[in-house]
Amino acid sequence: MTVSSLGDLATSTFFRGQHARLRSEMETLIQDLARNQVSVRDTALGGSFRAVSGLERSLTRLDAYDLAATEAEGFMDVAQSALGAIQETSEELSVDLLAAEASGTPAHLHALASGARQDFESVIARLNIDYAGRSVFGGHATDSAPVADAATILDALEAEIAASGATTATDVATVIETWFAPGGGYDSIGYLGSAARLAPLSVGQGQTVAFDLTAQNQEVRDTLAGTAMAALMESAAINSAPDEQIALARIAGDRLLNANQDQLRLRAEVGAGQETIEEAQTASQSERTALDLAMADLLKIETYERATQLEQVESQIELLYAITVRTSNLRLSNYL
Repeated sequence: MTVSSLGDLATSTFFRGQHARLRSEMETLIQDLARNQVSVRDTALGGSFRAVSGLERSLTRLDAYDLAATEAEGFMDVAQSALGAIQETSEELSVDLLAAEASGTPAHLHALASGARQDFESVIARLNIDYAGRSVFGGHATDSAPVADAATILDALEAEIAASGATTATDVATVIETWFAPGGGYDSIGYLGSAARLAPLSVGQGQTVAFDLTAQNQEVRDTLAGTAMAALMESAAINSAPDEQIALARIAGDRLLNANQDQLRLRAEVGAGQETIEEAQTASQSERTALDLAMADLLKIETYERATQLEQVESQIELLYAITVRTSNLRLSNYL
């Protein structure tokens, strides 16, 4: 290789390096003007990132709280939906039960008992609902269904009624109420969750929402007891006594009417928690907006200054081209 060819190679390499640098600067300036924000932060901040880092930490913290609030919101929404469905089922069943005396034919009582059994299964299915793989009504135990299946509970009640020697609607109702009372069979056979309540749900800095409701709450026990009474209207103890079946339907209907009022209170408590979550999310969004504005203010650019710099870079590219074109046959459109 000749000396002149080595010189040409070095010159070409130099020009290519200069061209790459100027193109990079030009693209950065164009991007800055398009976004009205610096792309290279130390250009605007003089190499000091303390202010920006502080804002970024605050935004990251908000991201974590927003995620927690979203999860809490979903959890509470599922709980509210389940309670609403249980209340609706309970209300409809109580009306049918209290009307049983008016048309208490054996066929009607059979249909009523069959429907109540299905309602009992539906209530338990709602109590066993989960959110994102976590049981809602099982307290601290969120990894499994908190209530035994309907057949297991009704079979246990049938056995308890038979063992008690019950012969009247009042006797059957007493056995069922005792079984669902604290310390009764429900606590050892029916409820499979934890006695410990779920830890408060975090929704913001220093903000939590308590969710103390489990399938062991008295309001839930009362609803289950009333529905189970209706489902067991054809229990062997009173199966051949239509008058006692009607009497049990009336007791169950009254029990469910009272339970419905308590369910409204439970739903109001969950609703208060939902409102707290919404307020926390609104506050978080307001803080995020303020932080975004502060960040934009730190990184904003002087449009005139950037435009001037862009013109200077373009002039340098044109000059570099003019110098380069003397050593090779180039067109500006190809060069750029």
